[in-house]
Amino acid sequence: MGSLLPGGWKQLMEHNHALALTARDRLCTAFEVPPLVPDSMLGAMAAVYLPSRLEGAPPDALGFDPIQNALLARHRIEVPVIPWNGGRKLVRPSAQVYNQPADYDRLARAVLALGAPQP
Repeated sequence: MGSLLPGGWKQLMEHNHALALTARDRLCTAFEVPPLVPDSMLGAMAAVYLPSRLEGAPPDALGFDPIQNALLARHRIEVPVIPWNGGRKLVRPSAQVYNQPADYDRLARAVLALGAPQP
């Protein structure tokens, strides 16, 4: 991985951090939620609250959230969805050199297209 960019690992980590900020900012805007932490607390992964209308359904028998399952099945998007803070749910997008800002826009559209999960 360190050989992918001319600046080596340092440039790769800086690139991924900047992309994680982009992902977080685009998802926060789309979901109309505030950022959870300052920029300096992010590495190459962000956490963003999902819209409140998508909260509620429990994980499946394997522990996967129904939203995470729906994103994979309907949109071929793999991203962790985890419970947080008394029933709220977070999406945890990661950033890597092969990702583009448009990938996070696609994730936002896919999440917003989901209906409220059924228990």
